[in-house]
Amino acid sequence: IRIRTPVPYFLAKLTHPTSYVVNRDNIEKDGRLWFLKPDGTGPFKIKGWDVGVVMVLERNDLYYRAVAKTQYIVVWNAGGNGQTMFEAGDVDVAAIAGEQAQQAQQASSPLRSQLSISPELGLYYVGFNNKLPPFDDARARRAFAMAIDRDKIIKDLVFSTVPKATGVLPIGIPGFDPQLAPSGYDPAQAKTLWTQALAAKNLKVDSVLFQVSGFSGLEILEEMGKQWEANLGVKVQFQLVSGNTNRARILSQNGGHLFEYGWVADYPDPHNFLDVLFHSAAVNNIGAYTNGQFDRLLEDARTEQSETARLAKYREADRLFLADAGAIPVYYFRNYYLVKPYVKDWFLSAQRVPDFAAVRLERQV
Repeated sequence: IRIRTPVPYFLAKLTHPTSYVVNRDNIEKDGRLWFLKPDGTGPFKIKGWDVGVVMVLERNDLYYRAVAKTQYIVVWNAGGNGQTMFEAGDVDVAAIAGEQAQQAQQASSPLRSQLSISPELGLYYVGFNNKLPPFDDARARRAFAMAIDRDKIIKDLVFSTVPKATGVLPIGIPGFDPQLAPSGYDPAQAKTLWTQALAAKNLKVDSVLFQVSGFSGLEILEEMGKQWEANLGVKVQFQLVSGNTNRARILSQNGGHLFEYGWVADYPDPHNFLDVLFHSAAVNNIGAYTNGQFDRLLEDARTEQSETARLAKYREADRLFLADAGAIPVYYFRNYYLVKPYVKDWFLSAQRVPDFAAVRLERQV
């Protein structure tokens, strides 16, 4: 791989699955479906796979490092309620969230001793179509950001199981600024800003189109819609779109004003959030956010060799983006897993990658 200039995040980027080693013969033999029967180099190999239903992994005894401690791992891709399957003994490890995660943490819960909680480098946010009035005006974007009560949403609808987002960079990522704070819930100021933005463009906006893809629960979306209508007098129409479609094109063609999005770090570097999601030339800049000063900070940070100076540029970019209300960061992600007592050394990275090779079972299979 040839790079045009030294970039500090390059080695981190090589940890993403797109950089994994593959067998050229395997791909040339099986064509586009090579991944159904891949020649892997990891601690496990695929023994069987019913796509979309279940995958069975078998230990790879030729693994170049210490062989995995478990012979087989069964991964269900389809099924019922994870907690129900866990309690019935159908699975040994199950992900839970929301009210189930809240209840499992209670002192009276029999599941509390089996609950594993870990951070995740992930962000859920609401984005704007920055090309469509009135959201090409920062006052309109700030108005929408200040007109929703994120504390109430997290407490009542996510059951306080996730931390409120204070910026784009999640907790734990290099460059995260614990001093950063978004504008608080202020309906009066939000109404003033909204009125100013509309007056400046001689606009009347009775409703906005919010494109949703299932990144959050319906209750969260409905609550945000109610708050915007109550505080700004704007009704929200929801439109369901596939997460696999070209979101930028759909947003532009359909006249969407808002969209929801979730992002988990591909590699643990601030470049993967601020630059990849919001630089004006980024493919994933769905809402077409543009700010020259913001871009220059990101471009300088790409090649800055001093780690201290580099992270300072990202923190400044995060502050600028938040002040400009380029999007509305709502909450960071957190993982909750139920793990049977006989499953030892279970570990989930902050990128939600389990270390299957280390897992061992202290029971007969």
